Amino acid sequence: MIDISLKDLKLFALIIFSFHVSATSSSLSHGSGLVNMPSAKLNSEGYISFNYSSFYPYQQYRFNFSPYDSVEASLFYTDINSYRYDFSVLNQSYKDKGFAFRWRLPKFLKSMPDTVIGFEDFAGTGITSSEFIASTINLKQTDVTLGLGWGRLGSKDTIKNPFSILSKKFKN
Repeated sequence: MIDISLKDLKLFALIIFSFHVSATSSSLSHGSGLVNMPSAKLNSEGYISFNYSSFYPYQQYRFNFSPYDSVEASLFYTDINSYRYDFSVLNQSYKDKGFAFRWRLPKFLKSMPDTVIGFEDFAGTGITSSEFIASTINLKQTDVTLGLGWGRLGSKDTIKNPFSILSKKFKN
């Protein structure tokens, strides 16, 4: 028979209920979102998380933080298993480090959807860089997201990237 004390139950309850449950979900590679699609739902101010995802050929560690309700940022480290360093004698896989940033635009009416502008891997090697605009609205209990992406999120040269006026790095 298992002997469980009141002290053990209190410790178990403390551990279980101390984890923060986020109102937003995390995508595999873009902070908040679903699967591989970013959304305009950002985490609340003061939110911090550490995520690990593994989906071939990527293994990614990501530190997410939200200093304000309208800002979300991430530092990440990605191991790309299908890509090798050209100069590596040890047959080492390619590594990518970077920074991601999202800013939610102000809403002028309560009925307007949340809209974010996001930059992924803009301070890293750029191998997984992307820029996007996404809008998310809640319809009863369902979130609907519509967006437009460039770089890794978009197609080749279909729509000119509006951020290309800021830097040549943003050109399709």
